[in-house]
Amino acid sequence: MKNVWEQRLNSHRINKLNDIYLIDILDDEKYSYNDLFCQSFAIKNELERFLISGDCLGVLITKPSLLLPTILACWQIGVTPSILDKNMSSHRLSKIQSRIKFKYLALDNEFDDKFIDIQRINVSEIKPKDYFEEIILKIDEINSPALLLFSSGTTGAPKCVPLSLNNIWSNIESLALNLGFEESPVFLCVSPLSYAHGLYNSLLSALVLGGKTLYGGPLNLISAELILTTAYRNNPCIFHLTPSMIPIMNMIGKRTKLPLPNFKYVICGTSQLETQSKIIFESIYNTSISQQYGMTETLIMTLNYDSQDSKVKSVGLPLNCKLKIESDSGQALKANEIGNILVKSNSSFGSYYMQPEETKLAYQDGWFHTGDFGYLDEDGYLTIAGRKKEIIKKGGFNINPREIDEIVSKCKGVKESFTIGVPNTLYGEEIYTFLVTDDFFDLNELKKYCQKNMQKNHIPSKFHTLINFPRSSSGKISLTELKKLAIK
Repeated sequence: MKNVWEQRLNSHRINKLNDIYLIDILDDEKYSYNDLFCQSFAIKNELERFLISGDCLGVLITKPSLLLPTILACWQIGVTPSILDKNMSSHRLSKIQSRIKFKYLALDNEFDDKFIDIQRINVSEIKPKDYFEEIILKIDEINSPALLLFSSGTTGAPKCVPLSLNNIWSNIESLALNLGFEESPVFLCVSPLSYAHGLYNSLLSALVLGGKTLYGGPLNLISAELILTTAYRNNPCIFHLTPSMIPIMNMIGKRTKLPLPNFKYVICGTSQLETQSKIIFESIYNTSISQQYGMTETLIMTLNYDSQDSKVKSVGLPLNCKLKIESDSGQALKANEIGNILVKSNSSFGSYYMQPEETKLAYQDGWFHTGDFGYLDEDGYLTIAGRKKEIIKKGGFNINPREIDEIVSKCKGVKESFTIGVPNTLYGEEIYTFLVTDDFFDLNELKKYCQKNMQKNHIPSKFHTLINFPRSSSGKISLTELKKLAIK
C-alpha cells in the first residue's frame, strides 16, 4: 500500500506520542514515540550534513533505542541503511564494503581497527531535539531498498538482500490479518536486530502497528529470567523465537518461582523444531507454538497457525505468497512429492543488491529458488524435508561454512579445509572443520588465528585432522562420510 508507512508514522505522531514504543530490558529504560521522533529528527539533521538521497549508510548500532531513530532518519533523507552485525569479522566487513561502497558508518560505540577506513558518525553523541516536523519519507515504497540486510551465501561472499517499504509492510499486514493482532500489540524480542528475525519480526512490526517491543538482547541463561519477568509485567502477546532458544526457555521456566508471561502467539522458525522441546515448552507456558518458514530474502513465507497439533511437522500454509515444488529439471510435482521449494511473494524485492550473478541463480521468472527441499500435502501445507544449501544454522544464525574455510585455509600449516554442520540439541547445529595439514601445522596457532579473524559464533567447536578428504567417484568431497566421522 503506497505511503502506508508515512500515514502510520504521522498517525502515531498525533495519537501515540506518550505511548511506549520500546522497553530495553537489559538497560531498564523505556522510550516513548515522542522520544523516537525527537531522536530521529536530530539524527536526520546530522546525517544531512554528509549524505544525500540515493546514498547508502553502514549502520552498526547496538542500542535499539538508537537503531530505529537512525533508520527513520535515513528514510526521511532518501538514504538506504545497510544493517551490519557488530560481531562481524574484518574479513566479512571488507567483502560487504567492496560491494556496497558506503563511505560512512553510523555507530553508537567505539569499535576496533577493522572499521578504520570508514568515516564514522557516532549517533550516541547526537542529542534529541525537543520538537520534530511532519514525517515525510523520501524512499520509494516499491522500487527502492529501504533496508539492506545480509544473509550467508553458498560462495564465500555474503548475499546483500534489499527490502522495500512495500515488501516489509506486505508481510506485516498479512501476518496481522491472519493472526488477528489486536490494536497496539506487544512483541518480545530476544534476537539480534541486525537479522531479519529481530529487526523485522519485532521492532519494525511493532512500529508500523503502533505497538511496543520488549527488547532483551540475544537470549541466554543469564538474561532469560529477567526477560521473562519483564515480559510478565508487560503482557506481550507475540514472541518470535528459534528452536535453539526453546531449551533455555524450558530450563528457566521450570526453575523459576516467578509468574510466567501469558503469550498469545509463539512463533518459531529458522530450523526444524524438536517435538519434545515443543511439548515441554507448551506445558510450562500453557500456550502453543506455531512453526513458520521464512528467509531474509522473502520474510515469512508460511505459518502453521491453526493446524500445528494435527500437522506437527508442517511449517504451515503460504502467507501472502505462492509456493510450488519442482524437480531438478523444473517439472511441477504433485502433492507429497519432495522437490525444490520456489516462492513468488510480495515480500520479496526480486533480486540481490548489486549481485547480478547471485540474482541470476536465485531469481527466475519472478520465482525465488529457496535452495530448500520440501513438499506440499493435499491441503496445501508445506513440510521442509532438508536443504540443498550448505548453510549451517547455529543458534538461529545462518553461517556460511565456505567463509570459515576461506579464513582457516590462510593459517600456516593448513593445506585444505572443509567445514560442515553437525546436529546439536542446544544450538540446532554445531560447526566442525576438517583439515588436511602439513608438518608446520599447530592446532593452538589455528585456534588463536580463528579467534582473531572470525566472529565468535563462526569459530568451529572441533577440528579434525585427516590425511586426505574422503571423496566421491566424481572427486567431490563426501559430505556423508565427513558427517559419519564427525559423530564417531
